Amino acid sequence: MIEIKYITTNKLRKMTLNNESFFLIDVLPNEYYQEKHIKGAINICVHDMTFLENVKKANMKKDDMIVLYGASKNSKDALVASKKLFDTGYENVHIYKGGIKKWETYGYGLELNPKKKVILPKIENKRYYIDKKNSYIEWTGRNFNGKHRGHMELNKGFIKFENGFLKLAGFEINMKKIHNHDIENESYRKMLIKHLQSNDFFHTKKYPTAKIRTKEITSLVIGEYGEVLYDIVGILTIKSITREIRFKILVGPNDTGVFVQGQISFNRVDWGVEYGSMKLFEKLGKHLVNNKISLDLYLRLK
Repeated sequence: MIEIKYITTNKLRKMTLNNESFFLIDVLPNEYYQEKHIKGAINICVHDMTFLENVKKANMKKDDMIVLYGASKNSKDALVASKKLFDTGYENVHIYKGGIKKWETYGYGLELNPKKKVILPKIENKRYYIDKKNSYIEWTGRNFNGKHRGHMELNKGFIKFENGFLKLAGFEINMKKIHNHDIENESYRKMLIKHLQSNDFFHTKKYPTAKIRTKEITSLVIGEYGEVLYDIVGILTIKSITREIRFKILVGPNDTGVFVQGQISFNRVDWGVEYGSMKLFEKLGKHLVNNKISLDLYLRLK
């Protein structure tokens, strides 16, 4: 069992003042290290897939004293880094639990670069509108033989903020723009899409759009950089059938506006999509189709 070793602020301060021999590692992404870091620290980001390779490049021996620090006492970054090092055979690993946040409150030595200050995007209290070129909804459907997946395009959509939080949202899906990603054979792929657009499934000639809008919105988790996890009671309309549906989305700022990510799963039979449902038909054989449809939202708004 790994015994996590922690180091106090006073101990780390004395070690740095006395120029003791040890490796001090800032495990945060490089842009935060460039903005500010504890004097003498080197940067090896724990979130990089090459973390352990970068540790080796720093020429640390397995018995060298290593002190790790991350963002704050509430962030697991240094803890994750220590476990990676222990698992690889490093024996003398310590964590400065308070991270850069605690060190800064003591007013001890920091290397600062105002020109490298990390400026995070913020959400404004306004309506943002869908960036159609950079937004899509990925669908997954399952049948007797496995599953198919693809994406659908959006016609329009918006998201509105008040007092820094999501107030209202609505999106319109173009059901005539259904694409498939997993079938390599072009004729079979076209056949599947044609079937999905037929009256067996979504009858897109008669019902060319589907709609999602919010009804009730509850914020669950608020992140440090303005991202918020919301619980949504929404209204989903398919084939002119409108029903409530519940799902979660993550909403946050980015360089061009706002991003939305989330997943919606629903029983298609409730929206009149009945083909191949074992709930309604017997002896389907290979024509059995799972009632569950999953939609993954990847939306950008500006």
